[in-house]
Amino acid sequence: MNISKFYSEKTINSMRYGIVPVLNINYLTVGRDEIIEFYKRGFELASKGIGKNLIIEGQFGMGKSHILNFSKYLAIKNNFVISSVTIDQTLLFNKMDKALNEILDSIELPDFPSINGFERILQEILRTNKKQTLLNWCDFGYSTSHIEKKLKIGIKAYHNIINNSKSKDAADEVIRWILCEKIDVKRIKDILRWNMPEARNISSLKFVQDEIIDLIKAITQMFKSIGYNGWLILIDECENFFELSTSYKSRMKIFSNLDLLINGLENIFIIFTITPGQLDKIYDYFKSHLSDEVYKIPQFLNKTRSKYLKILKQLNKEDYKKLSKTIIHFYETAYLDKNFFNKKHEKFLERFFILAESEGLPTRIVIKTIIEVLDYLSSYPNETENLLDSEFILTNSVVIETNNIEIGDYLKHDIFGACKVIDVKIANDDRIIIKVEVLKSNEIKQFIPEHAKFKKIEMTI
Repeated sequence: MNISKFYSEKTINSMRYGIVPVLNINYLTVGRDEIIEFYKRGFELASKGIGKNLIIEGQFGMGKSHILNFSKYLAIKNNFVISSVTIDQTLLFNKMDKALNEILDSIELPDFPSINGFERILQEILRTNKKQTLLNWCDFGYSTSHIEKKLKIGIKAYHNIINNSKSKDAADEVIRWILCEKIDVKRIKDILRWNMPEARNISSLKFVQDEIIDLIKAITQMFKSIGYNGWLILIDECENFFELSTSYKSRMKIFSNLDLLINGLENIFIIFTITPGQLDKIYDYFKSHLSDEVYKIPQFLNKTRSKYLKILKQLNKEDYKKLSKTIIHFYETAYLDKNFFNKKHEKFLERFFILAESEGLPTRIVIKTIIEVLDYLSSYPNETENLLDSEFILTNSVVIETNNIEIGDYLKHDIFGACKVIDVKIANDDRIIIKVEVLKSNEIKQFIPEHAKFKKIEMTI
């Protein structure tokens, strides 16, 4: 791994917020082998014209954003165009023209990642050596559908308008037409037929809802024609499809549109994310409304859910250890130009990873804490012993008095420091005896709660 000081610092600064940037995400992804293999297969099939889709289910903070960013990393490697949308009140897929508009508005190319949006991308393509290839595709006599023919006419009209320094308003109107935005149909007819005589042969220039899937296919073929292998579409927070719609009719419309999208895939890989329990909840909702007509339950909830669902599990201690080694390498490269992390520090982090795994801490919190620990160690190199007393680990905790101790609890003892409860017994005289492992020294100690000076640690992150 040979990462420059500049990019190492950029990566660390991003991880201070619990976010791993796409640039170096391959070095900082652990414990997700099954999903990554599905990704690779998905890109392979989509590049061959076989559309794929995947649903990723995971709790907040468990790494959904991270694993989506990893798909972007692979998309760039596989020369895929990328779109990413988040489902909210303004985008519910009940209207496919609106969905297409949002998908195209977020689109970016693997070789021009700083440029996004369909119009800006089209402008860039028409400035590069891909221009003639695109225009040749538009001139090619055969089109798979009349929708593809409309798209070709729109692109050529747009090129003619900007190439001849004509009205920018007219060029914008053509883009709005391609994006299925609300337009003046008479005006767009005049613009297209003035700039593209063959537009006169098209009976209807208006895109209707039922044609949106064919338009998505046509745009995909446009990208294929200029050398890209396919299209990755990321759809985040899909629980809002259900939560933000209110009636059975609107919900059925949304999921019917999703089925149309899934069934219409060609050279497209779509990844959905959703929170745990939502798919079952939505499935049960439709089943209760459709009684015995199970075959009418949306495919997204039936076939897709059963075959293409991957559950994002919490990382374990070993995953965190692998991740921390890479983070330490980035940190040392970014700030120190030397190795400063030693066995004592490693021991402390290992204790934290045990706590993180047992408490089910979100991955984002774990990453942020690793960075905080490294900041502390690099700023106060002589304070290792204080750190091993685990005071630092309690910065996001509250400490409360309690006698309700269970195996697996973490205690703060006034003498021993942080301890983990490994056994709780009742003596012959009915007194409770607690056996703990002292995290600092690995010693095993026993004490009676009412006579010991300790407090229970309860994580509130």
